[in-house]
Amino acid sequence: MSSVINTNVSSLIAQRSLLQNNENLNTSLERLSTGLRINSGADDPAGLIASLGLQQEQTGIQTAINNASLAGNVIGTAEGGLNEVSSLLTQLQGLVGQAANTGGLSSDEVAADQLQVDSILSTINRISQSTSFDGMQLLNGNLAYTTSGVGSAVGNLQINAAVVPSGSTVAVAVQVVSSGKTAALTYQGGNISGNTVTLQVAGNLGSTQLSFASGSTVSQIATAINGVKATTGLSAQVSATALRVNSTEYGSAQFTSIQVIAGKLKQNFSGTKADGADAKVTINGASAQVTGLAVSYRNADLDVSLNIANNYDKPTSSTFYITGGGANFQLGAEVNETNVASIGISSVSTGDLGDSYNGYLSSVGSGGANNLSSNNLSTSQNILNSAIAQVSTLRGRLGAFQTFTIGSTVNSLGVAYENVSAAESAITDTDFAAETSNLTRDQILSQAATTVLAQANSQPQQVLTLLQGHYVSKSVNFLLTNPMAPPAFKRRGRFLDDADHLSSVFDDAGCSIHYLPERPVLSPRRRRGHQNPRTFRLRSALSSNPDLLRTAVFQQWIPWRSARSRQAHDRNLRAVSVRGHSLRVVLCDGAGAVSRASARRSAMAQTYGIASRQNLRVR
Repeated sequence: MSSVINTNVSSLIAQRSLLQNNENLNTSLERLSTGLRINSGADDPAGLIASLGLQQEQTGIQTAINNASLAGNVIGTAEGGLNEVSSLLTQLQGLVGQAANTGGLSSDEVAADQLQVDSILSTINRISQSTSFDGMQLLNGNLAYTTSGVGSAVGNLQINAAVVPSGSTVAVAVQVVSSGKTAALTYQGGNISGNTVTLQVAGNLGSTQLSFASGSTVSQIATAINGVKATTGLSAQVSATALRVNSTEYGSAQFTSIQVIAGKLKQNFSGTKADGADAKVTINGASAQVTGLAVSYRNADLDVSLNIANNYDKPTSSTFYITGGGANFQLGAEVNETNVASIGISSVSTGDLGDSYNGYLSSVGSGGANNLSSNNLSTSQNILNSAIAQVSTLRGRLGAFQTFTIGSTVNSLGVAYENVSAAESAITDTDFAAETSNLTRDQILSQAATTVLAQANSQPQQVLTLLQGHYVSKSVNFLLTNPMAPPAFKRRGRFLDDADHLSSVFDDAGCSIHYLPERPVLSPRRRRGHQNPRTFRLRSALSSNPDLLRTAVFQQWIPWRSARSRQAHDRNLRAVSVRGHSLRVVLCDGAGAVSRASARRSAMAQTYGIASRQNLRVR
């Protein structure tokens, strides 16, 4: 290994290790103080990118959960209003049934019942207008879908749910493949003759018997059947001499039955029983569910119900457009149409409950065509049935939306949030068990590197031994010159100024020695009987500078003319030895370098003790 001074490779290696250990130590302290493994991009670039993506997803999921909770509150508020409307409709139905009992009620009692009906209708309208959430009205049609281009072929249109892109419309194409049919029977035998005929006429609403005397015309038969239409659900039409009897409603659930139970007709009806038929309809190319003329269609993006006009007795089509409206809720982590849940809440005012065929609920009020004083209480009952069905269906849809769409979404989002949070925590959070272990290791390594660096920095000073000889210490710091007393030496052994006897600092190479001004040497005769000034000065200098003085270098001017002189000098040096603390003493000649003669004669140049209250070990 070469001996060099300018480049200390060992020190460089120790510095690099110390720097790395300190950086690791600072990293461990930062992670333990923040609780995060990734505090900057430099800690883990790839992990930072992944964690930011997961944090973004966490925010989106949490927002969706909050949106779903808010949507549940909105739907719950609307359902509460509908619950009260449903209760009022039930009471209204009881009043209509009570008013039909004309034999047991006076006109005053009917009028009193009408007052209750009017109050109920007013309350329903008030609930429709006042039910709101955060200033947004819910049951007045504000959250119903808006449409355009609805033709006469479509009636009782109800948009329950639709996904309408922002700034766009949704086209709904209604295609009638085959029209709905009523249950119909025909008779072409003309007038009844020769006997009395009794017919058993039955329909969906009930059955009855009708008797016709001989000579009864076809028109008289039709009039009799129409007279019991409310009982049987059948109606009759005459065309020339032909009689057609059909159900009042369309669909496969309708039937018409006519049987001759007494007498004989000239010609029997076309059958004893006939069934109706449901229309076949497609919406946007997909088959819809049809009951008679009532059409309903539902998929992920559209939920619609409507009635086909009864004059659509042949295949035809009609297209209308949904332009907006509805209550839209964002239930996903990302904002897009897929994550939007939409539902329509139609108006429940008295002018909207009912249908176009029987009429609307407002007609049951005072002055309406179907009030309690009219003779149309059966129609009033049908209107109430339709209104109750509307409210019940709306409540059911809202309940299903709240339970399955919102509730299931919240549950799913909750599980997703847990998993995303766990993944993000595994990337960014600090493992305290592992990090405390790293902290302990880095602390030990940092301390060890500091110690090694100190040793590495001291290695080049070993070169000084090659330059200054064996007696000059590599740790020489101060020069104590002219160990003899100054001219103003007092015989009592005190010095006027101890600081005058310390020199300037040695340089790092330890080769340059600067001396204080020389002082005359006292002869042995003048020192006789007094304390050795050399010993006194050493003690005084070390006492005032115990942390700085490491090596005392003495300038020796007194030639050793005899062994006696050398022995006396040795005794003076040994007199310094006190309390076991060591001081390396080096003898120099006048030029500042250890002379060969001195080296040969300096067998006594060895370690001697020196007193120090600070117990500093000086080398």
